[in-house]
Amino acid sequence: MLIEPHWIKRFQFSSQAAALAVIVLSCLVLIGWLLDMETLKTVFPGMVAMNPGGTALAFLFGGGSLWLLQASRTRPQRRIGRALAGGVTPLETHAAGCLEPRMKQNRLR
Repeated sequence: MLIEPHWIKRFQFSSQAAALAVIVLSCLVLIGWLLDMETLKTVFPGMVAMNPGGTALAFLFGGGSLWLLQASRTRPQRRIGRALAGGVTPLETHAAGCLEPRMKQNRLR
């Protein structure tokens, strides 16, 4: 079963739009932290501010990776896209504090 070309074009457009939205959102959050503007630090008013060093950078890396892997035709661009994708998990585990309990356990031994 083959997918019709018009569906492929729609999915490619949706992927590019999602990547661009994530990149713009993360850039706005980073600008909010840089300029100390509370309204830009949060995704929705009244919510907790997004972590600039973990979540916002991970969003930026994820959006850039999606854009490069979906739209690129050259080998270096695909490599950069894969490297950005590989950087998302370490940033998020650090931001979520997942590594801290292990570090504490190792210090106690």
